[in-house]
Amino acid sequence: MGEEKEEVNSEAHQPRDSRVSDVAASQRDYEERFARSFILPERRDRFISLAADRQLPPKLDRKSMKRRGKFRSMLAGLEHWLALGQENVEYRASEPGEELLTALSGLGAPEDCYVLSESRAWDGRFGSLEEVIRVLPDEEVGSSLVVCLPESLAYYYHGEMADLSGILSKKNA
Repeated sequence: MGEEKEEVNSEAHQPRDSRVSDVAASQRDYEERFARSFILPERRDRFISLAADRQLPPKLDRKSMKRRGKFRSMLAGLEHWLALGQENVEYRASEPGEELLTALSGLGAPEDCYVLSESRAWDGRFGSLEEVIRVLPDEEVGSSLVVCLPESLAYYYHGEMADLSGILSKKNA
C-alpha cells in the first residue's frame, strides 16, 4: 500500500568540505552585513578585508592566520571603528548579565548569535546568546562583538574597559 518515505537530512549527507564552506560563507555574510551597518564608511573595507581571513577551512596559510590575528586584536579598539556618531545608530552602555539579555531580547534578538572575538576559541562561532553573554566576563575572552541581527543589533564587549561595552542598534530598523 502506501510506503512512507524517510525524510533525509541533506546537510548530514553533504561532504565535509561543502559544510565547512557553507559555514565560512555564513560567517562572511554576518561580518559584511554588520560592517555595512555599524562600521565607519572609511574603515568598512579594511574591516571586511581583515575579517575575511577565516579560521575555516582548517588548512590555512600563515599569512591568513596572521591577518585574522590582526583582526582579533583590532576588536580591543573597535570603538574607534564603530559609526557611533551616525544619526541612525544608537549606542547604550550595558554590561553582561540578565539585564543585558532582557534588553537584547526586547530589541528583537534571536536565541542564537554570531561572535567575533579576540579569543580564538570564540572567534567566528555561532552560539546561544544566553551562553555567550554569560561567559564573556568569566572566561576572559577579551573584547568581543556579539552579532544578534547583523544589520540592526549587536553587543560590543570591551574586555578591559567595561564602560565601553554596550548595545549597538539601528534606529527604525
